[in-house]
Amino acid sequence: MEIASLLTKKVLDANKHACKLDTEKFYMDYDDVLLFHRDSEDFEITVPIACLMIGDLKIGFLPGEPFVEFQCSYRDAMQPNLSFVNGYSNGWPGYIPTAAAYTEGGYGVDFFPGENPEHGRTQIRPGDGERIVDELIKLSNKR
Repeated sequence: MEIASLLTKKVLDANKHACKLDTEKFYMDYDDVLLFHRDSEDFEITVPIACLMIGDLKIGFLPGEPFVEFQCSYRDAMQPNLSFVNGYSNGWPGYIPTAAAYTEGGYGVDFFPGENPEHGRTQIRPGDGERIVDELIKLSNKR
């Protein structure tokens, strides 16, 4: 993934000028989660995920706009490390709602038939948000 390599290089380059830095404390990994569009199994969605670890800090990167419950799940799973999720990274699968939010309806889960599948508000299916965050947690726990 180009963005992961670029970000890691930029962080390391910037820190060379700031102070002597132990690069063993830096690690970045990434993966793709493959899903089907909520309206069509003919349209596959690639959801890129990444994790940057700087010492005890873990930063999870998700595309789109993940619901806050996923950000809290990630933070809890990363304990005792400090962590946070950075949304809007590496793409746009739309909102990333919880499975429960689909049954409630409303903002971030309403579906509008006929909208462009590549730019829809919510492209993923119920339960896909949980799968994406589970994969991010696994990725972040590799080290």
